Amino acid sequence: MTAPPEFVSVKDEADGAFRAGEFANAATIYTKALEVLQSYQGEKEASAEADRLKIYSNRSLTFQKLQKWTEALDDAKKAVELDPKRSKSWFRLGQTLVGLDLFAEAVTAYDVGCKLDPRSDELNDALDDAKAKNKALPSKKNGFRPKRHAYHLKPELQTFLGQQGACSTANGLPHTDTPSAPLNGHAATANGTTKSQASSVGSNPSTGASTPNGISREPNRTFSTSQVPGKVPRTVNGSPAQAAQPSAASQETTQATPSRQDSGSDPMNASPPAEDKPPAQGLSRQPSSGRGTSTPSNATASLTSIPGDAAAQLANEISKAAADADKEKLKGNEQLKQGNTELAYSSYSRAIALAPDQAVYYGNRAAAAITLKQYKQAVADGMKAVELDSKYVRGFTRAAKAHLCMGHYAAAEQLYRQALAVDGSSREATAELQVAGEVRRQVEAGKASLEQGDARQALWRCDSACRALSPSPEPALLLKCQCLIVLNRAAEAVGEARTLTLEGDGNAPEVLALRAHALYHSGNMPMAQRHFEEALRRDPDLPPAKQGLRRVRSQISAKEAGNTAFQAGRWQEAFQSYSTALDADTELRTPFIAQCASNRSAAAMKLGKHKEALKDAELAIEADPDFVKGFLRRAGANMALQNYEAAQQDYEKIKRMEPGTPGISESISKAKTEAKKAKRVDYYKLLEIPQDANDYDIKKAYRRAALKWHPDKAPTEERDDAEKKFKMLGEANSVLSDAAKRERYDAGWSLEEIEQGFPEGHGGGMGGMGGVDLNDVLAQMFASGAMGGGMGMGGGFPGGGPSRARRGGFRRG
Repeated sequence: MTAPPEFVSVKDEADGAFRAGEFANAATIYTKALEVLQSYQGEKEASAEADRLKIYSNRSLTFQKLQKWTEALDDAKKAVELDPKRSKSWFRLGQTLVGLDLFAEAVTAYDVGCKLDPRSDELNDALDDAKAKNKALPSKKNGFRPKRHAYHLKPELQTFLGQQGACSTANGLPHTDTPSAPLNGHAATANGTTKSQASSVGSNPSTGASTPNGISREPNRTFSTSQVPGKVPRTVNGSPAQAAQPSAASQETTQATPSRQDSGSDPMNASPPAEDKPPAQGLSRQPSSGRGTSTPSNATASLTSIPGDAAAQLANEISKAAADADKEKLKGNEQLKQGNTELAYSSYSRAIALAPDQAVYYGNRAAAAITLKQYKQAVADGMKAVELDSKYVRGFTRAAKAHLCMGHYAAAEQLYRQALAVDGSSREATAELQVAGEVRRQVEAGKASLEQGDARQALWRCDSACRALSPSPEPALLLKCQCLIVLNRAAEAVGEARTLTLEGDGNAPEVLALRAHALYHSGNMPMAQRHFEEALRRDPDLPPAKQGLRRVRSQISAKEAGNTAFQAGRWQEAFQSYSTALDADTELRTPFIAQCASNRSAAAMKLGKHKEALKDAELAIEADPDFVKGFLRRAGANMALQNYEAAQQDYEKIKRMEPGTPGISESISKAKTEAKKAKRVDYYKLLEIPQDANDYDIKKAYRRAALKWHPDKAPTEERDDAEKKFKMLGEANSVLSDAAKRERYDAGWSLEEIEQGFPEGHGGGMGGMGGVDLNDVLAQMFASGAMGGGMGMGGGFPGGGPSRARRGGFRRG
């Protein structure tokens, strides 16, 4: 079943983006291609599965280029699951496992691929390389830093490799001793071409039709591996591989990329080329007998075996590729100057694809990779440049700088010394070697200061290391974030943590755990929990993440339990739950702690524990000085403790912070009234009666107190005090026995105000307001009933108007 035009178009676009070095864009478009395949129904399902397999394989390679190894692994596994008998899928899986430093598992994957396609140079070379790396794996003491986020993958991978490996050998698949069938009588390679076509990738194997790059061939004119100096065909069981008819299982793997113009070609078969193996590479240069790629002189020498016009055409292609590569390099240089680092990286990648034997292109891309914090890629490019040109000093220095940024001090210093061994006068190598020593000293001194409890000194050391190198060294940035957390500068720590990387990986478990700690100390508990969980998903044995997640979960669950109990009216249970949340970290001062302390204060008020409520309100304000509820809780507790002036100050502060707080004006007025009442003589307390006492109780209490405190009965030395007390008793009886006066007294009026008939500040018949709001005064008077009937028949103010009028000569007419 032919794929729908929409899918073909999307896949072509993704392949084009890949070849242009725009890997992030390519990954996005490949994902879109997978979405298009969801529309396949019924009889198209089998075709869709085949297309889906190729997209997963291509996207896996794209993720490898982006150093996103986890995503690359997922796609490679899906490709293997879709067709365990496809050698190319096992090759992709092996590449990803090598990227994750899982060399033993990579050996298993490559071994299965070799059994499927024993003649594949690419698979066999990859297998040999993985075995060598696994055998030579250094210990952690010697500087080896495996990717910790790959540890938890091992058990699952071992099961997966065992199951899929068994599937690959089922149903009559060729055994190791039975080679896969080649095409056209030539041994097949793992990149989809025959041995005789090793230098003509992209041409049609049967017709020699034009390739997607527009390069044509004479029909049936191919290059034998015997024409390549030093190249010996791979053998099976000790003898050269023999031609055989292609089997159905190996047809897709060994098929060369077909032309779009060929009516019988499958447009889905072409896979995006790797950076070091572009479609035109085989036409421009011949592989040499060494590890790298041959020089142009070797390529020219090999043209002597090609007859006539074909040799001339091939020479022209080589020259054009070299010129185009130089243009891409110059474009990348200009983009780098303008700060467009990602574009520059892509330009250098295209230059490498066109001319993969030029050391300077790798050196330039290494510089761009360092700026992008793709340090491992920078190391690889720098060392590749040195491999191509052992005198290329910048290859050493750029690989060294990438190591230095990752904190691999010994490796960096060794490479700088190698650069100086090549060119002792290199100022760049000399200066950067000194910088390496300075960075190392500052970071180590900073760590020592932090261990001794001097976070400020440690922070200064970190900043010094960061100023010495750009991009800033990862160990210095990690330590700086830790210092900011200790110094309670959590917001700054969160900002620093967002850009943290470890060996260029912004999602390394250690980075995620430190980012989670920064979020925790800023009070963002949900995000902290998510980061701890993700860190443990990548490394289940990371102690800081395990401890942090346990504590965060405990605090969040305790707070939620307290809220549930409070809403149900279970005050003591709520108090205990909030206490659990607060006790989990008694040193923490964040908005989360402010909320828990404020809630416990509310529970304490319900339990009548006013002093504890005040203490918790103080803690809430300390944890978050901008937390309005903290001030509300403190004001309420002070009102209950009769600290009215303190409560009034808090209410007034709340009104300034949030003027729209419901009931805040009434709360201020009440606090003022209670503060005023607290300063006057408490007549009820003086007579030892409750506030709701009736007239009979008042008179009875007055007589009893008057007899007790009458000055005539007091000793001479106590007579003055008795007279004062007796006078106050008379005032109390006079006010409380008069209904109107008592009403004003209960409203907060003082004795002087009661005698005047109006509150303080309104003397002269309300002429002077004294800064007091008239509306508040009237509301208070009406609320107390002081205005009831006073402005009517009686005339003047209540409780004094008529008598004053008579004394002043007023007569009714």
